[in-house]
Amino acid sequence: MIIENLVSKYGSDLEFELTRYKSLSGHRLSNPGDITKVMANDFTRLNVIDWIESLGEGEDLALRSIVHCGDEIRHIPMIDFYLPRWSEDIKSRLTMLTSHQITDEYKIYSSGRSFHGYSPMLIDHDKWVMNMGALLLMNKDESPPLIDARWIGRRLAEGCGCLRWSSNSSHYHSLPSMLCDGSNV
Repeated sequence: MIIENLVSKYGSDLEFELTRYKSLSGHRLSNPGDITKVMANDFTRLNVIDWIESLGEGEDLALRSIVHCGDEIRHIPMIDFYLPRWSEDIKSRLTMLTSHQITDEYKIYSSGRSFHGYSPMLIDHDKWVMNMGALLLMNKDESPPLIDARWIGRRLAEGCGCLRWSSNSSHYHSLPSMLCDGSNV
């Protein structure tokens, strides 16, 4: 789990943010006030299962990129891919992103409809914005889109990344599950 990687790298004095939201045809309709802060020590697999099981009808749970590190706010680099299957071309294009030193690796999860990426590092807000711009540049004119540009627009407008961890609404088909880890992207 990405949280375990971050705790082992940065220590247990981290506070993560989760949000509950309702989705209508895949568009998030969240209440910005429905954000729960969770200390690293309380972020266990059993608690995640409990949080998902406590969701109301049509609600889903998402991890936000914001992490509180004492008095500082950092971000987990995240990606919402815009593609139905994984391929070698995606791996080479992702290597291009990691070579920009924003992050050195991504953990890739199949979300049931496409793929999500999380980097096991924390970056400041300015680097997070740069990372979002670098993600947009991964979409090439001559190829189908790799990154969900609308997701990036929504995330920039809200000021943080956010990726789903549940599949409680009819729009989503399965819980996200790890596809590849680290350097074998």
